[in-house]
Amino acid sequence: MQTLPSEVIKLINERIYNELYAQRYYLAASNFCKLNGFDVAAEFYLAESVDEGVHAKILQDHLVGWNTMPELPTISTPEIGSTLNEVTEGAYQMEYDLLKLYEETMDAVEDYTACEVFFIQFINIQNQSVIEYADKLKKLEGITDIFQLRMMEKKVFK
Repeated sequence: MQTLPSEVIKLINERIYNELYAQRYYLAASNFCKLNGFDVAAEFYLAESVDEGVHAKILQDHLVGWNTMPELPTISTPEIGSTLNEVTEGAYQMEYDLLKLYEETMDAVEDYTACEVFFIQFINIQNQSVIEYADKLKKLEGITDIFQLRMMEKKVFK
């Protein structure tokens, strides 16, 4: 049976880690928001967590389809910050960094057309996430007052 080259398997396992890390980040962000009375943001981040789990599963299924057992890493609870703005900034940075990692992965698999085509979906997902979080940060920029944050929450995290 055919399998992917070891360097490609390593990259996919690394992206599985990144997606599971993002899932944990968003779970922590949801918990933070709920604890601090940002219920709309809590629901938004919970949904983001579910999406990241789906992304990790897609990567795992790809490896299994290529006759390889995916690695399922242990993920500790990420540091998310202590304000809604910090949590959102952290999410933006994480999504941007993951976009860059997927771009590097695309470059590394350019000799494997099937893998390159497979990773296009992740480039698109990450690009949309970066745009979405940049928009959220623009809306939150300069707002530190809790009352104002609560007033903006529905507009930012709809």
